[in-house]
Amino acid sequence: MKKIYPDGNERIRHILDHQVYGLAPSRIIYRTAVNYIFGFDEKIKQSGGNDHFKMIDAAELTKNGTFEEVIQKEFGSSSD
Repeated sequence: MKKIYPDGNERIRHILDHQVYGLAPSRIIYRTAVNYIFGFDEKIKQSGGNDHFKMIDAAELTKNGTFEEVIQKEFGSSSD
């Protein structure tokens, strides 16, 4: 990664934009995680993170059998 993105901030931005995904079951956990993960970048933090971090209760989706369907809808498949 250092060869492709020699600038540390650019490298971190790439990692967060393309390699970090997350789910949070409630608004308070979502905001805590966003502040922790994206806290270094005020612009990202104010927007609520990025498109790969969602306020979704994975446990509930798993219980009702819709986890995979919702994840595909929210994040797409690996071939997208």
